[in-house]
Amino acid sequence: MSTARYDGQTTWYESFAAAEAHAALRRFATAMLGAGPGVCLDFGCGTGHAIPLLHDAGWTVIATDVSADQLEVANGHAGDAQLVHADGHQLPFADGQFDAVISLFTHTDFDDLGAAIGEVARVLKPGGRFVYLGAHPCFGNPMVARAAAQDIEDAVAILRPGYPTAGWRTLPGDAESTQVRARVGINHVPLATLLNAVIQNGLRLERLDEPGGDDPPIYLALSALR
Repeated sequence: MSTARYDGQTTWYESFAAAEAHAALRRFATAMLGAGPGVCLDFGCGTGHAIPLLHDAGWTVIATDVSADQLEVANGHAGDAQLVHADGHQLPFADGQFDAVISLFTHTDFDDLGAAIGEVARVLKPGGRFVYLGAHPCFGNPMVARAAAQDIEDAVAILRPGYPTAGWRTLPGDAESTQVRARVGINHVPLATLLNAVIQNGLRLERLDEPGGDDPPIYLALSALR
């Protein structure tokens, strides 16, 4: 398997993955998924911070990621979870193997989002639940400029042109940057593309939410049934 975009980026990734804001979002997504028992796939698990929450909720966890570096760190959170190094576009699991699938902050990392969601649908059992939480396609995309609250009180978000155009958005590589686009890039998709990837792969949307308390919202969460 070729080098993944997130290989070599673990220290930077952990700087925000371990922050309380992201911990709260993981708790929200786990609550949205609901309690086990059953086997749950953590799809694109990164450094594995969601695994203990899933264990606590009663799930038997199998976690997968395309980055070997990320999985090495995830091993420290995994407990008895099985970690699998795999490309999310072609998962090494049987049809209908999982009772549930959860995925956090991954949709902007796939070259082919439809193929990745198709794999989610394939490995889910009939009646199984898929929960996704990630950057809001409308308000958390690279075209939205936000002023930090400490810089400008009551500042508004400014939407630059480019939202309808899907594709990779990058900044010049910078080892000191904290921005995702300068580290690994973002494959932006409009909201309709994300939701249609779920619907067209045979998953039935049952709930949408915009967690986090930001105005406008930065995050989008969804739950769908197979």
